[in-house]
Amino acid sequence: MPHRAVWGHRGVPCGTVAQLFLLAVILQVMQAPMVLSWNWRWSVTVEVFSLLHKSVVSNGTVKALNTGVLASFHARGNITGTGVTVSFSAPATSEQNVNEALEQKLKGFSDLKKILVVLGPLGDKTVLESLDLLTKNEVIGFAPYTGSGAVRGWRPNLYFISVDPLAETLALLRYALAHLRVRRLGFMYLKGVSFGDTEYQLVVQAMARMGYGLCGTFALKSSTEASASSEGFQREWDQFAATNPQAVILYVYPVDDGKKALLKFLEDKRTSGACILSPFALQYFVVETLNATYGRGGGYSHGEVITTGTNPLAKDNEYQAIQRFQKEMKAYLDSHSGSVPYSRSDRHLTDDDDGELMVYGWIIGEMLSRALSSREWLKNRSTFKKSLYNQRRYVIDDLVYGDYGGDCPDNVAALGASCQCNQGGKAVYMKRLVEGFRLESVKSGFMALGTSRCDTDGSRLHAPLAAVATFMDNSQLSLNAAEEWHGGASLLVGTGDLGDYDRFFLHRINTSSGTIWKRLKLEEEEKLVTVVMGVTDEALLSTSTFVVVDPVLLVPRLRTPNKRVIYLSATLEQQLFVIAKYLGEKGSIGVHSVISSSESNNIEKMVNMSLSRFYQELSVFV
Repeated sequence: MPHRAVWGHRGVPCGTVAQLFLLAVILQVMQAPMVLSWNWRWSVTVEVFSLLHKSVVSNGTVKALNTGVLASFHARGNITGTGVTVSFSAPATSEQNVNEALEQKLKGFSDLKKILVVLGPLGDKTVLESLDLLTKNEVIGFAPYTGSGAVRGWRPNLYFISVDPLAETLALLRYALAHLRVRRLGFMYLKGVSFGDTEYQLVVQAMARMGYGLCGTFALKSSTEASASSEGFQREWDQFAATNPQAVILYVYPVDDGKKALLKFLEDKRTSGACILSPFALQYFVVETLNATYGRGGGYSHGEVITTGTNPLAKDNEYQAIQRFQKEMKAYLDSHSGSVPYSRSDRHLTDDDDGELMVYGWIIGEMLSRALSSREWLKNRSTFKKSLYNQRRYVIDDLVYGDYGGDCPDNVAALGASCQCNQGGKAVYMKRLVEGFRLESVKSGFMALGTSRCDTDGSRLHAPLAAVATFMDNSQLSLNAAEEWHGGASLLVGTGDLGDYDRFFLHRINTSSGTIWKRLKLEEEEKLVTVVMGVTDEALLSTSTFVVVDPVLLVPRLRTPNKRVIYLSATLEQQLFVIAKYLGEKGSIGVHSVISSSESNNIEKMVNMSLSRFYQELSVFV
């Protein structure tokens, strides 16, 4: 979820009375047990201890996440057949240290037969600090959230449901090269804060394999306790801004230097027009900074702002899971109007940021309810832990999480088993910031890792084939042909399934036959142009930079002896040869031809050459 560390929601400080009131409300709601079934002679009681908050996380994050979880369990409170009772609890106060709260809770769970599930924790440092307690007590940290890929890895007591942050980085790089097609891509992060270092190395290595490189890097030495010197900051900034990046992958940790760097990015004319590409963990930080700088009227009109996501937006109705989420969330908010911290039952649809977090919390609830659905898995905490890694996959309508798997022999892994995998999220979603600082899904940015993959493998992101199709608007015949060609070629465009088949990306540009050469030269100066394809003009056949693949010309033209022009379909010479062979076999006498081309003389010679092969000659040439 967006990293709302340090600041309160909508500018409210995190330690205020408002947050204490909020926690009291959440605790009140969580005290009521959620009964999944009573239709058994005996039932199993499971306590879910929510650590989906901490003192430096904002009110909005706490509210949205926990509301999403509770809405999911509320919707299935009357499901029968499992015999499981679930109760929710949370730390006594929002100021309590997460580790202290967890240690205090564990005192009542010395018996391994008593099932305790921890939701969270939040934040890289907090997750790592809680790991020893979770491991020693055989307790699962269900859906912990980390902003950096450095925290991920095989730790069976951490059960991640969000996609690996490194996958988000690959998705941003893929979008920058395949869809934005930028020639100058920069990277911004802070050294010494354990956020962005691993992602930076991944980008550098991935681009090197493709034959590309970053135009510049802002890598300021900083810390969470103290800021860098003004001189050091300015020196690092000027060096970076001088590269005039067209897009920047942003991993600046939201401490003082991070805020200063983002504001500098927005103010400096050398960078302000560049596209911001940020991960989910920084979404709230970026959007709120833009809000504070340009006002809530949607005044930001510089470069595009793109952020990743680990689940669909709450308004993405094309997903069946989201349609069900909307119904269940509204029902929950309506039925708890006096005890939930929202005044409107459509909050998930009116606030995109909160709505996205509610979806994340709801997915946590959906997965947890499935994990707790059988008493056989709940004999003790060890049995429950083992069940979570029994080649488990969660299908939530049309969303899929898993496969999760534990330790297994190498030969089993070779046969397709998931081994040592505690990460379930396998898809990266993408959004852009639009008018009014709302979020809008970017379908072309979606990226799927595949359920057979656990860790993010950067080598599976290949150099994109950035193809351009020209549409010459001074000829209706050309436009019609271009539309038909484009419709067929579009079926082969990469759909986000990371791997060998996610390499072809097609872009269209409007031009005319008289300006096509100039138009493509301008395009090439600012964007990556690997190949030109489809219906085009013969002027492009003299290219010395980009490659023209299988050109479809409006007038006949013999094959051009240019190594940058590649023919896949039959050339004019080959077609004439086949026609001549057919005429020779039919015994035709006297062949007439009509040729309209700037190469009419050369084409006539080729016609005669082909006919002579089959004892014919051209009797009439027009």
